[in-house]
Amino acid sequence: MRQRPLLLSQERGFTFVELVVVVAIAAILIGVGYTGFSGTLERQRCQAALKRVAWLLKQAQMQAIEKHTSCAVVAYSSTDTIQAFLDQNDDSALGANDTLLESINVGQEYQGVEIKQDASLRFGSRGLPASYGTIRVGSTDSSWEDGNVTVSSVGRINVEMPEGWNY
Repeated sequence: MRQRPLLLSQERGFTFVELVVVVAIAAILIGVGYTGFSGTLERQRCQAALKRVAWLLKQAQMQAIEKHTSCAVVAYSSTDTIQAFLDQNDDSALGANDTLLESINVGQEYQGVEIKQDASLRFGSRGLPASYGTIRVGSTDSSWEDGNVTVSSVGRINVEMPEGWNY
């Protein structure tokens, strides 16, 4: 005689309680992950902005040598822009006779990043700085330390990032 198997429930899947527990755990993990990840993204944007500013300064230095004329790089904190131009009259101001090489709007290109103070740097026709200094870049909400791009008196361009950014 054939014995019938016990009737088992044919329903498969998760119960509502199991589903709620899984969704709650996923929400907690996503929340924790996003907090750490968003800080990393902000630092990466600031690092990218600092490297772009350093690249622009190096380009200005090379253009000054190549064109045998002064080249200025001016940072404006009010508009978060940096302009590099061939400075024909050595006044570090973009005029009618000057040639704009590049203009970067740091605030638009790197969300959450801004120029912290006005700066004006100029390279002479031999690539040596006629005026040197620092361009400060940082967070719009001051949630981290500012980074600096510095031009030394001998023309060395150095990117200075806060401790803990290089990983």
